[in-house]
Amino acid sequence: MTPPDTARAVAIVDTPTVNDRSRPGRLSITRTALRGDTTGEALSLPAHVDTAWQRPERAGTVGASVTSALKPCTASPSTADAAGVASKSKGVGAPLHPGDSDSGSDVSDAIDTYKPSPRRVTEEDWEPIAAFVREAVRDAQPRTRYTARNLLATFSVYADWCYRVCGEELDRAAILQPALIAEWADLAIEDVERTTAGNYRSRLLRIMEVLNPGAARPRMVALPSSKGIDPYTGEELYKIWSWAYGLVKPRNSRDAIVLVAACVGAGLTGTEVAHLRARDVQVDDDGVMLLTSGARPRIVPVLASVEQIFIDAVAGLEPYDFVFRPGRDDAYKNTVSMFVHKYVHGGVEVKTQRLRATWVIGRLREGVPIQAVMKAMGIEDFSAITRFLRNVPDLDVAEFRARLRAESEHVR
Repeated sequence: MTPPDTARAVAIVDTPTVNDRSRPGRLSITRTALRGDTTGEALSLPAHVDTAWQRPERAGTVGASVTSALKPCTASPSTADAAGVASKSKGVGAPLHPGDSDSGSDVSDAIDTYKPSPRRVTEEDWEPIAAFVREAVRDAQPRTRYTARNLLATFSVYADWCYRVCGEELDRAAILQPALIAEWADLAIEDVERTTAGNYRSRLLRIMEVLNPGAARPRMVALPSSKGIDPYTGEELYKIWSWAYGLVKPRNSRDAIVLVAACVGAGLTGTEVAHLRARDVQVDDDGVMLLTSGARPRIVPVLASVEQIFIDAVAGLEPYDFVFRPGRDDAYKNTVSMFVHKYVHGGVEVKTQRLRATWVIGRLREGVPIQAVMKAMGIEDFSAITRFLRNVPDLDVAEFRARLRAESEHVR
């Protein structure tokens, strides 16, 4: 998909609400809060690094116009549009032709022999969850209106995300929870339209109603809580930055730095990083913003401590050049994961979902309004952000009282 026009993207983020009209400075305050004044040390950037890929003659300034760093472009590539059409037709998982009939033996055989598409769940990741997915679908399918093929395709990807990314146990009561399903539908499904993501969510919710009915209505006893994704610690971030800056080849180091900065400095997903083009890096007097396209188009202010990384990264690029791994003709779902798999070694863990979670939790800890964080994340369902809140400390009594007592407008 071709990146959205700036005017359209601005409208998505900057359209005032009814309440905003009486407070004209609110939008700039929100952008400032998302940008933050975090120092390099707070993000655990190495104090002295070899930035051979950042050429001084290319470096810009925060106050410079982004057009001065980019060459004019008159045409938009069509490959991204073609990829968008293809992604709609493929959906989640591989086609499973058996299992659509009403024959019990056909359905059972289809479940027993099912394997997801390697594009969605690799063979290595499928092995530990295969039996769990098959038995869950076997138990749920007769009581749903969905075919075994559709349930397997969706539930296999969801179970892989819960187990591998979130660290959840393969337990029906643990992973079949409304908040976890909402988070997956809002955050983890990429390259599909929102309506398609809604269909996937509906399938999972129906499985939940069958296999974990207590999660769909209030209960007198507590349900198993979901662990969520813990943010990286300062020490872990330091190791990640050191890995990025320490790669031998300057090109690989440059791309690793851009990847980490986009995820932990702006909360982008791996797929959004892969699709980011030079024209999507907007520079003005107030800092740097990234324009994302795809299922969740939006503008995200970059943390102040990593702004220069993007200014240097787009210097000399054509407007439609990719910022991450420039020189590519197209972006694919596994562009980032293949890069991480190839170049991350030595006990360093680099997970884009966890880097994004670190950004989300960091903004919440800094007191950025939840509505602003959700808008910057590109989500609308509040339940998708609740699992991050357990990593946000409560206010002490004095601050709690002061904030609730304060008035911007007197009530009498």
